[in-house]
Amino acid sequence: IHQNGHSYFAVKNTIPYYNWTYINLVPYDQIAQSTDMAYRLILAMLIVGFIAALAFSRRLTRYILKDFDLLIQKMEFFSSTELKMPEVEVDYSERTDEISRLHQHFDTMAGRIQYLVQNNYVNQILSRDAKLKALESQINPHFLYNTLDIIAWQIRMKDSESALNTLMDFSTFFRLSLNRGKTLISLKDEFEHMRIYLEIMRVRYDQG
Repeated sequence: IHQNGHSYFAVKNTIPYYNWTYINLVPYDQIAQSTDMAYRLILAMLIVGFIAALAFSRRLTRYILKDFDLLIQKMEFFSSTELKMPEVEVDYSERTDEISRLHQHFDTMAGRIQYLVQNNYVNQILSRDAKLKALESQINPHFLYNTLDIIAWQIRMKDSESALNTLMDFSTFFRLSLNRGKTLISLKDEFEHMRIYLEIMRVRYDQG
């Protein structure tokens, strides 16, 4: 109860045999102040805890997003600079959290891609060398010498027009032979290659 600006606990009871009723008043002001202070303290602790949790979560979010942003930057740099890895200040090799594992897997994948690209590039160079050697082997030395003999014979016979025609056919023949390194060769070039070969062979046997 509240009386004269103060608060009390009121305990009412009856004394046996006398039927007297008494009311015992216990001052409640100090307890009320303590309770009110406890409520305010709890509320303040909740507010401070909420602010601290919010600040911690923001800091943790920035920390995580920083690692994600760095991973995205590495991916963009890797894809835009002919598969080169950027230099980063953070070492993820010893960390075991999920973000670090993502970085580790990406670094491993990037290294494998670099190896495969480099290996494929070397294989392409070797393949081109093999094709060039194969083209060189297709050039028959006997055919080369015989054709040069035909041209020399035509020059000695003072048949300059025939010598010029044979020389032009001979030049075209080797140009078409070198073009055989292409993936696709037109049927027109194949027929032209065959025609020139037969023409040179005809001149050779006419000479004989």
